[in-house]
Amino acid sequence: MPLQTLRRFYALAAITTLAHTPLAHARLGELSFREPGGIEGARSAETTAANTPPLAEGGAQASDFSVRFEPMLFFPALSGDLKLPVRSGTGPGSFTTAGDSFEVDDFNVDESRLSPSGRVAIASGDWLVSFWGFDFQSDVDRTSVGSAGRLGGIVFVVGDQANVDFDFGSYELTVGYRVYDRDFAKQSASPEQAVDVRLNVHLLAGARLYDTSVKVERITPTFASAEAEHTFIEPILGVRTELDITQAFSIQVQGTGGTLPLDDTSSYSFDISASFHYRPVVWADLFIGYRLLLVSLEDGDNLDAFEFDGTVAGLFTGFTIRF
Repeated sequence: MPLQTLRRFYALAAITTLAHTPLAHARLGELSFREPGGIEGARSAETTAANTPPLAEGGAQASDFSVRFEPMLFFPALSGDLKLPVRSGTGPGSFTTAGDSFEVDDFNVDESRLSPSGRVAIASGDWLVSFWGFDFQSDVDRTSVGSAGRLGGIVFVVGDQANVDFDFGSYELTVGYRVYDRDFAKQSASPEQAVDVRLNVHLLAGARLYDTSVKVERITPTFASAEAEHTFIEPILGVRTELDITQAFSIQVQGTGGTLPLDDTSSYSFDISASFHYRPVVWADLFIGYRLLLVSLEDGDNLDAFEFDGTVAGLFTGFTIRF
């Protein structure tokens, strides 16, 4: 066999062997992108991958649907004026007119009380559904009454002894729609140098229910009592804002107002809260805030008149769990 022919045979055998190695396959894969349309095809694949939402567990595309549970402790104090029906408790006796209004601090039920509270929120896209409630209870035994007058059918003089049970619950359900969403970092001229700040604003509509139960007993010099149990419900409108400052801190502010004036019953309210949140992990928050609820509740007239015009206000704290 001629020498030149032998050299060609060995060269062909070497090329054939190398072509079947993993390295050769990798290099051939790279070379395929140099074919017409190869680079553009790769770029198109990268663009498609970048625009595809990340996959959630199980292979499904991730969704913006979330559920938040927020158990919290509320430390509110009660203030305002109270009027109870004359035709309640031990009865009107000889009275034919409505009684007087007493301030709640006349019965020493105005101190801050630890009250259970909580909120559940469901978010999907621009929509937000939220339920928030608390239950305030103040039970005082043998307190010294601070002013004179007639509460319902009970005549008090300063220093009389009384037992007081005051329960007040507030529960609201709202539906919100996001009307403003701005990521200031992404929309800045230099996103990599901007502070990570984002603002969301939701408009809210819903209903709030108040459950009130008051019982006052004079135990000296003689026994007498007056009481009332009433439930009020009203439509409410409001706004909720959430300002995220970096991934770890946020500020949330919510304000709502409502009214339902009817013939023999009416309610008016204004509620505002602000809270500061720390997010150590993406699925949990720790927060502290302040809430102020002003209400005016009236039911019945003359001997059956019940009125409470006051506030429930105080600090709250808790944590958020996200799913």
